[in-house]
Amino acid sequence: MKRLAGLLLLAACIAFSGCASTAVKESASPGDGQAAPQEGSGQVAKKVNAYTEAIINEKSGADAYFQRGLTWGGQGMYDRAWNDFSKVLEINPRDARAHVNAGVALGMKGEHETSLVEYDRAILIAPDCAIGYYNRGITRQELGDLAGALADLDKAIELSPAYSLAHLHRGMAYWKKGEGETALKDFNRAMELDPADPRPYFHRGLVRAGGGRWDEAIADYTRAIEHDSRDTEAFLRRAEALYRKGDREGALKDLDRAVDLDSRSAEAFLRRGQIQLEIQDSSKALASLSKASDLVRLTRFLDRERLDKFLEVNPWLPEVYYFKAKAWKDKGRYEWALGEAREALKLSPKNEQFQSLVKELEAHQ
Repeated sequence: MKRLAGLLLLAACIAFSGCASTAVKESASPGDGQAAPQEGSGQVAKKVNAYTEAIINEKSGADAYFQRGLTWGGQGMYDRAWNDFSKVLEINPRDARAHVNAGVALGMKGEHETSLVEYDRAILIAPDCAIGYYNRGITRQELGDLAGALADLDKAIELSPAYSLAHLHRGMAYWKKGEGETALKDFNRAMELDPADPRPYFHRGLVRAGGGRWDEAIADYTRAIEHDSRDTEAFLRRAEALYRKGDREGALKDLDRAVDLDSRSAEAFLRRGQIQLEIQDSSKALASLSKASDLVRLTRFLDRERLDKFLEVNPWLPEVYYFKAKAWKDKGRYEWALGEAREALKLSPKNEQFQSLVKELEAHQ
């Protein structure tokens, strides 16, 4: 699951009090509304046809557009969903639930600024609409407005104190703000409200890992994995904590599982290669690190601005080339090693380890 960005991962239709809205909402959150399983194509087509027929025959007007929009949204067809919610709003501009869902569809299309306008309208129409504040809060968090996000999530919790997802995302906002202990309180509350949701355990693990509390972090990541055994990132972060504790074997097992679950996780291949290099298995290390570099090779062609943005989210990128250089060095392939080391140094010019390795390899030329 995507953890720290793209928070509007919306999949199910949930009714919320306050704005009497049926809102397209983010995935698997038992207790706050379990995400419905993806419907088969035949079932979806049958529902879409029924709503379309109702629209053509003018049997139910706005409601048919609304239900069809929810169906499209549940299938990830956000352009079509937005079109249908827009039709609802043409018929009734004061339908708060349609504004909320139009905002969700826009957010899923990456149009976050425009989605805020829809949430603003929903809240203006229905000031007690908890999900309006919640969605606006996590959108503001996505845009880096932590103060605005916290204000909105505070309001969502005031209106709906048992709203576990609001506590989860408020905790994430506090964590991003550097207030780890306050974040822990929200994650603990989210667990109380929804014990089967893996995400509060995962994020509590991040906070504890950030404080060097590795045993506690490992316990939290393990709980997250118990609830979602296919969570690549939980395996990746537990591997990091195990490595920090000196358990390379345990870390390698978790990294093997991570790459089995997600063959495009460059960071998992990087960390596996790093450990393999440390235990002097240079052939396996080179295979892992080559896979990591293959997955990020397009970054070589990014302009500086886009590359800097990528590095903000993926600060480990230079290490892919650094450890690959070391693996080639162990194989005695100094020319190839130098090329990788220079790439690492280009990405992080002030890194003294990278500078030292480049100088060492240049001496072999």
